[in-house]
Amino acid sequence: LRTKIGPFRFSKPSAMHISAAELETTVMKAAIGAGVASGIAIEIGKAAVALSDHGIDASTVIAIALKNLDRKDANGFAIDDARNGIFLPKAGYLSAILAGPSICDLLASGQNKIIARDLDVPILAVSLLAARRLGVNARHSAEDLPTATCANGRFTIAENQVSAWRHPGDIEFSLESPEGSIDQVRTARANEVDGENWLQITMFADRCLVSGSEESRLQDAGAGLIDED
Repeated sequence: LRTKIGPFRFSKPSAMHISAAELETTVMKAAIGAGVASGIAIEIGKAAVALSDHGIDASTVIAIALKNLDRKDANGFAIDDARNGIFLPKAGYLSAILAGPSICDLLASGQNKIIARDLDVPILAVSLLAARRLGVNARHSAEDLPTATCANGRFTIAENQVSAWRHPGDIEFSLESPEGSIDQVRTARANEVDGENWLQITMFADRCLVSGSEESRLQDAGAGLIDED
């Protein structure tokens, strides 16, 4: 039985400004704190920076994805089907955190088309593609949404479409020639994040703090994590 995700409503505390390095590092730690393997966590940190470079509040996207994973509303994928280009959730929704890096790997290896069913936060997968600098088109199952294009480390999603791309859907990724070109403009500004969502992310990151005992080292430091790749 699948749990309904959303709609999402976030309060509006004062915005915070953080550096790209702090954003990437804290999100990486938060993903590890949520039980994600370190290699995947590193990619999620880079995706957060890609979101911010696009002018999107990465904290909102990452907080949704982490909470979905932590509550098991979103889960991993069936590996045998994924090898054939179809990513199906093992239960509930498909976690963009767990599936996104593997989708990138398959596309980078030359897989022409990939379908991700019931992907929980599609915009996170798009930002992972951008962080990998892959040239990919992503089509959302919502009929009124235009194709998102990734190229040159950037992606095209209009500001008024960002909310829709945060919600679950079936996504088709393809290596077709990107529709139009994207000029990469790396910003040097501070990264603005929502205060409440950033607090939730740092709470996940705090789970990485390891106490001194041997038991804590086994329990807290990520022992037994399974990489979906």
